[in-house]
Amino acid sequence: MAFLEWDEKYSVGIEEIDQQHKRLFDLINKLYGTVQKVNGANDLQSSIIELSAILAAVDKMEDYASYHFSTEENYMLEYSYPDYKAHKKAHDLFFESVRKFKREIDEGKGFKLTDILEYLKKWLTGHVLTTDQKYRKFFKKKGLS
Repeated sequence: MAFLEWDEKYSVGIEEIDQQHKRLFDLINKLYGTVQKVNGANDLQSSIIELSAILAAVDKMEDYASYHFSTEENYMLEYSYPDYKAHKKAHDLFFESVRKFKREIDEGKGFKLTDILEYLKKWLTGHVLTTDQKYRKFFKKKGLS
């Protein structure tokens, strides 16, 4: 069973964005798999290698999130979505949090790797179910699907 499972309740009715959301779910699941390897590492060298893999996985997820957020924001600007600024702010806050986690990993501060995963899971599912769902009807009326 995956850490984060796609369900149709997450669909926003725009195929391109739904596919991107599914990809974000997949990237978070891959990060989960990497974290599981770190938790199972027997020696320091393995842990260091796996922590590098975690940073790489977080970077990949962050890069894809940037691509995805640009897609959403471009549609919002193109169709004059009235809640654009608030939505963009939510995206910006997400990046601030991810960068904070990355700094903590890099600096070796005491934290649980599962905290990153729980944050990503909670943020993504909450964002898609609330903030993203707000634009569903708006874009549907504009003919975007």
